[in-house]
Amino acid sequence: MPVYLKIEHRIDRVTWGNRLFRLAHEIACSVTVEDHLIVVQYEPLGIRAYAPTREAAIQDFAEEFAFLWDDYAHARDEELTRRAVGLKRHLREIVGEVEVSEASDGGPGARGG
Repeated sequence: MPVYLKIEHRIDRVTWGNRLFRLAHEIACSVTVEDHLIVVQYEPLGIRAYAPTREAAIQDFAEEFAFLWDDYAHARDEELTRRAVGLKRHLREIVGEVEVSEASDGGPGARGG
């Protein structure tokens, strides 16, 4: 699959629904254009979100990030595979805090710092 463009995008927070994940430090995501799709990827968590527009790809990235947090961040290690324990640890290392608001700000996504 040909890659037409590849850039690094650093983010320090991820917003999904009514949650704001403030990261303990910036993470570097790669953003590429492949076969007319925008791809946002963060390899350490295995996130690869793609969509026809940048905004939609960022929304997909945020949704996958929140899904991983919900499934792994507070799970007991005994319930997880070795790989999943690694994902859990990485998530807990990079997320500094999670703010929950009563109402969504209407804009899911990942934001740079």
